[in-house]
Amino acid sequence: MATAMRRNEDPHVSESSDDNAQSAESSRVDFKRADRSSSTALVSHPGMRVSAWISRAATQSPRTLAALLGAIWGLVVVGPARLNPLNVEWLRVGDLSSAYTNLLYFRQTSWWQWPITSLPNYGVGWSTMFNESGVVPLGLAVKLLDPVLPTHFQYFGLWVLACFVLQGVLAYVLLSRLKVTGLVLWVGVLLFVTAPILSFRFSQLGHHDLVAHWLILLAVALYLDEKFRVARLAGLLLLSLSINAYLFVIVVAVVIAHLVALWMAHDRRPSTMQFVRGTLLILAPSLAAYAAFGYLSWGENVVGVGTFRLSVGALVARDFGGEEFAYLGLGSLVTIGFAAFVFTTRRYRLARHWLPLVCVSAALYLVSLSNEVSFGSWSLEYPLPDWAESLRQVVRVANRLAWLPYYLLILAGVVGVSRMGSRYRRFVPTLAVCIALLQVVDRVPATVLSETGVLRAKATWSVLQDPRWGKWQASADRVVLYPVFDVQGPSTAPQSAVLAETQDWFDIMWWAAEANLPTNFSYRSRPVGDIVTRENERLELALATGDLDENAVYITASRDAWRPVVRLLPNSMDTVFVDGLYVIYPIRERTS
Repeated sequence: MATAMRRNEDPHVSESSDDNAQSAESSRVDFKRADRSSSTALVSHPGMRVSAWISRAATQSPRTLAALLGAIWGLVVVGPARLNPLNVEWLRVGDLSSAYTNLLYFRQTSWWQWPITSLPNYGVGWSTMFNESGVVPLGLAVKLLDPVLPTHFQYFGLWVLACFVLQGVLAYVLLSRLKVTGLVLWVGVLLFVTAPILSFRFSQLGHHDLVAHWLILLAVALYLDEKFRVARLAGLLLLSLSINAYLFVIVVAVVIAHLVALWMAHDRRPSTMQFVRGTLLILAPSLAAYAAFGYLSWGENVVGVGTFRLSVGALVARDFGGEEFAYLGLGSLVTIGFAAFVFTTRRYRLARHWLPLVCVSAALYLVSLSNEVSFGSWSLEYPLPDWAESLRQVVRVANRLAWLPYYLLILAGVVGVSRMGSRYRRFVPTLAVCIALLQVVDRVPATVLSETGVLRAKATWSVLQDPRWGKWQASADRVVLYPVFDVQGPSTAPQSAVLAETQDWFDIMWWAAEANLPTNFSYRSRPVGDIVTRENERLELALATGDLDENAVYITASRDAWRPVVRLLPNSMDTVFVDGLYVIYPIRERTS
């Protein structure tokens, strides 16, 4: 108001001021135009265009950029050829072959069976379930579309790529909720996406269902929610159970920690009745799905203590193989080191809300170490009560439980770097770039050069090359393998090591699954009890007396078992040695 009065008292001064203001504004407009034209010229360079797009995406569509980071690294790990749903030859190895055999059988099962994941023809009497090495929602989708899909169709490559994309997106969501911004945020996303245990799990071990580590990030993100989200927590548990049992156990641990944290927050604590009712609603869908997915049929567990365990040095050592591999990566290790320095020097205190999650994470880490703690050549063993040892066997490969503390360490490292004080603030961008470079330099050679079959899907052809296999597939009612053996335990059956070591039985089961032929053997991730002994005794008697099923194909790698039965074959059957296997097959065509 005082300014308006002065302008009314002296109109000449006011007009002069307006002219000057217009002139200055005109100059600014001209400058902006010149600057814009200069920027346009610079951005016309391809590299500058990419940089400008990334900068724009980071501010306008950050989740898209996070997804892109995940997709790029996922493509490096999976390889373009593996994304083709019709390319299945690369699946003829290890656990991937078993998972694909499960899918072939599952597509042909009844919609009215119980449990819904049962595979009645894959190992008759063995209680084989699709979800032992399959993602239930995807399996149901393929089963629904089975009438219009070709015989050989796989989703494994696209699923793993989607897991990397979700890993990037949820890493961004999690870090954003913790107020991590700028370059540190994107370096953090990079660390989560390139986590060595993620790429190693697929490229080396072929566990496509266990690549869904984004479930752990999603669980931690929901842990940060200050409200009692019953539907979200119930959905998370149900989703994780439908993907993998080990990931379900980790998610359950995080959900329990979340419930404890809500109860500890006096200002936001729900009433006792709301808490009890909500907890029951959270658990009910998973309990029902537990039965529907066939987990109640699982028998005794493989011994895990002392066999499947994590070494104390696994987080910092890159030379561990198999299930013991838990290397953090050089970039993550440097990040955690700087974060420890920040938290120590600035005397940060752990917020009370984080205490339940930290305690649960520490407990899972101790379980993963088992009662035989080792570090290099040093080891310490302590006895466990029988009940504790039995409880641990529920998750026999308990070293996977260390994935929660693994990712919490990376999370703490990124948050710590982002919290560096003003004294070190100017060094943060340089530090973030160095961390990113260290991680890339550390992981790209290891992923591309050491981890097998990453950039391209190499075809591994079946050992069943003779064209007569197609005829036998059409004429038989079932497939009988001798001897059968327990993949998860030592086998005393004669000649079983031949098939077990060469893994020819993978091709045999795949061949049987194509026609949905019932088999007397299957790959189980858990022991099958005495069914192996009973089945081999029955087959030994049948082969010794010639009492064979005239509608079955008998396959064995044992010459000693095959030779006596040659003289006892009925007229409706014949035998041949083909593709390294002894085959007894029906002569007439299948009538049904």
